[in-house]
Amino acid sequence: MRGTRTPAVPVRQQGVVLIISLALLAVLAVVAVTVSSTATLELRMAENDRLRQLLLTRAERALQQGREAALATFAASPTQVPETFDFSQDDAFYAPPGRPYALPTHPSRPEAWSSFTAAQAGGPNDLYVVEYLGCYDVPTLPGEGCEPPYLAQAMRLFRITAMSREGLAASILQEVVAVRYPVFARIPIPSYYQKGRVAWTELGIEAL
Repeated sequence: MRGTRTPAVPVRQQGVVLIISLALLAVLAVVAVTVSSTATLELRMAENDRLRQLLLTRAERALQQGREAALATFAASPTQVPETFDFSQDDAFYAPPGRPYALPTHPSRPEAWSSFTAAQAGGPNDLYVVEYLGCYDVPTLPGEGCEPPYLAQAMRLFRITAMSREGLAASILQEVVAVRYPVFARIPIPSYYQKGRVAWTELGIEAL
């Protein structure tokens, strides 16, 4: 009895099958690399977002500590006016821009913070500085003014800048606080003229 003979596959057909197989492998490799790259990018974006939120929270906390320090230094009593403060001290309080003992450089970049003294807000990576911006004339309030004899009861502005950093990432926040003098005035005045935030901005953030 003769056995069954399997017909031979032509060499040309074997070559076509090989080419198709290689093409499919190449497509699968491209898809795998694309999926891997997308997943890596999404993980990095999620980590950057988490770090950004963390740094913003810490910077806001440092900003609050700076605000409390400014009010404690310049608004704790009627006699604590910034005009009599010694800004030559090596601390985190600075004179108005353009005057002696003013902040030497703008704190909008993390590397600039190494050129001046800043106060720590819980750790060496959370810092703040306080700048006195000067007197502000409020014409809507009777008896207001930045010249004698009204200087003692004028509005003062303070700018607080805070930075929090973690590795190469950093968040910098800034606010302007208004304090109406004297703080313990008996004359009824609107609460927003007494003391509080009048401006807030995010100067910059650097991610990983």
